[in-house]
Amino acid sequence: MAQLFVMRKGRAQVRLDDRDLGLDDGGLLFVPARFVHGFRFVQGSEGLVLSFPQPILTQAVAGADDPGRVMSRPFAGRADATVATLCDEIQAAFGGVAPFRASLLIALSQALLIAVARIAAQEGQDDQPLARRRLADFDRLIQQHMGDG
Repeated sequence: MAQLFVMRKGRAQVRLDDRDLGLDDGGLLFVPARFVHGFRFVQGSEGLVLSFPQPILTQAVAGADDPGRVMSRPFAGRADATVATLCDEIQAAFGGVAPFRASLLIALSQALLIAVARIAAQEGQDDQPLARRRLADFDRLIQQHMGDG
């Protein structure tokens, strides 16, 4: 299973395979399957730990240009408003008993994983070759100005 840790308040020291890193207020950490990890939380820390079966992750990133690249390695970053909202929605749906609960949880989980993948992709832009970064910039310009004229 892949896991997502979202720190709402507090801090944690994280051991991820052979690396140490910190997780604090508003931070998120995505850990794909098969990565050894451990935490030491500061007392009073609050957040979410979400576990996703591999098929949910695979379906979420199926339409990406390079789905394996972004979500195949651990990623630490900042949770944006979309991630925060989706986490709240998942938490509410998980505690409920409404019809279609399982379907709703799957859909929200996939949306959350896509939001995290987008953050990871944006953060990782510097890791891409120059030609790929230029193409991504060009695509953004086309999208911004498509209706101009």
